[in-house]
Amino acid sequence: MSGKKLPLAWILAGAGCLVVGGGAAVVTLGGIVWYSTTRGSSGSGAPDPGRRASSGKLTGTVRDERGKPINVPGAHVRIMVSGISERSGERVNYQPPVNASGAYSAPLVAGIYHPIQAFAELTFNGSSYRFELDPVQPNVSDRPSQPGIVQDFVWKLSGPHHRYRQNPNPKNHTHWYGGSVNVSLSGYRNDLRQPVQPPPVGTKYVFTFTPQGNRVDGAPAKVMTFERTWTSGGELDNGLLSDIPIAVYTMTGVEVGAGGQRPLIFETSYAKFEPQVKIDFPQSGIGSGPHVAILSFDRQ
Repeated sequence: MSGKKLPLAWILAGAGCLVVGGGAAVVTLGGIVWYSTTRGSSGSGAPDPGRRASSGKLTGTVRDERGKPINVPGAHVRIMVSGISERSGERVNYQPPVNASGAYSAPLVAGIYHPIQAFAELTFNGSSYRFELDPVQPNVSDRPSQPGIVQDFVWKLSGPHHRYRQNPNPKNHTHWYGGSVNVSLSGYRNDLRQPVQPPPVGTKYVFTFTPQGNRVDGAPAKVMTFERTWTSGGELDNGLLSDIPIAVYTMTGVEVGAGGQRPLIFETSYAKFEPQVKIDFPQSGIGSGPHVAILSFDRQ
């Protein structure tokens, strides 16, 4: 093993090898070159627009939407770095740890590096989540190590995903950092054993999400409302209620037409309609993204 010395202990990922007092080390495992690094330097770690990259080094910070380090109990920030070594042509992988101030750094072996990835992993309301973090600097192409790389991230719970920031689709849940609920007017009432009559074209539907606690990042959650319109095509103009910050909500709704307002009821289970429903966006598996709830509704 060889490499530049750093002052703290390191753990070589995938090798089960612990070295105390060592630094950045290099080893080849199955054609993959693994590097292990120490924690970033102390300090605030706040992004500085004027700071410059350090030659042959990766540096960055991770923040929440309030500009603070991610300090949610049990949360783990994972930085994923991969590239190709200039000298050996082999793949290199880093997972530099993020310190308490939200900063991270790692020396880079000479080579070309793919876009950096970052995730916040934690458990919320009994479900395990893995949130992809939003890159601050451009992060869509390969970069050489020689001039150094600066890459900051922000944990966003709403807004367009960075891959679709220029043209997000309001009808595609994958284009948004927030969760989504897909709603549609029930075509048949299993409890009443009769079809549902469609409303007149232009009828409005207002759906309200009332939070029952803080968001997954610990920030206060806010009431959210969505308005949709019944079209001549026999459906809502957009049945996707998207980009809702992950939290626990109570969802309610009303129909607004020429005859006034009518409360909505939602099918919470087979042949069971209720005036409100709990929405908590459970994740079906790490890396799969927040679950998209699918709900049928009718008028009371």
